[in-house]
Amino acid sequence: EEAWIMLHHAKVRAVIEAGHNIKIPGPVPVMEAFNTYFAGKVFKDEMGEGVLPPRPTRDLHSIRGKLGNR
Repeated sequence: EEAWIMLHHAKVRAVIEAGHNIKIPGPVPVMEAFNTYFAGKVFKDEMGEGVLPPRPTRDLHSIRGKLGNR
């Protein structure tokens, strides 16, 4: 999850540094994209066994915390 947030941040930054004028996405669109990718996903080990329960959806408070230092 942390790697996803870092990659998302790096992609937004790269678009800005390439000279494009964009509106930086706030926590709500980031939360929606994050939950679309992660909610319900079961992480598996190399043997294909589920090692953690399905990922819950994250709320706005959780996403704001993850975006805090980005």
